[in-house]
Amino acid sequence: MTQIEKATSVALLVAGLAATPTIGSAQDRKDAQMTVGQAVTLTACVAKAQKADTFILTHVADVPVHPETMGRVVYWLNDVKPLRAHVGHQIRVMGAITEVKQSEIEIKAGDDGQGGLNVEIEGPGPDVRTTAAKAGVSSAGRSPGKDDIKTTLVKLKVSEVTMVAASCPAQ
Repeated sequence: MTQIEKATSVALLVAGLAATPTIGSAQDRKDAQMTVGQAVTLTACVAKAQKADTFILTHVADVPVHPETMGRVVYWLNDVKPLRAHVGHQIRVMGAITEVKQSEIEIKAGDDGQGGLNVEIEGPGPDVRTTAAKAGVSSAGRSPGKDDIKTTLVKLKVSEVTMVAASCPAQ
């Protein structure tokens, strides 16, 4: 990969949090494996994160459903261009897994000066910073710098993004 390709790929990264899986049975989750090259389809809502050109995926459902043994899963997409026009929309993302590794979500002090918490999702490019609520992280009893959350990072090469609905379903 050339220096230009490296710079471009870093600038185009986005993170998404997988919420509790809602598709598939418990048996499917137990037997499923996530491997490099495997096709994955996500249905999710797109929200802006705090840094420019970064986004967080909420209300995520994945097919195949990730195994329970993976714990909290963070999908890291290789391209944000298709997401820019879909903030507030429910979308379907299709792609292939390029890497699976351990990572973490760091708990940080909120930027509002009100004692709230933010999270920073670590990935292969610029970290994604957002509110704990958008990331699906309960702030109850958590302290900045002390309660990091272990995750499984699944890098996804996006092949297609389509809008499912013009708004996200209420949860």
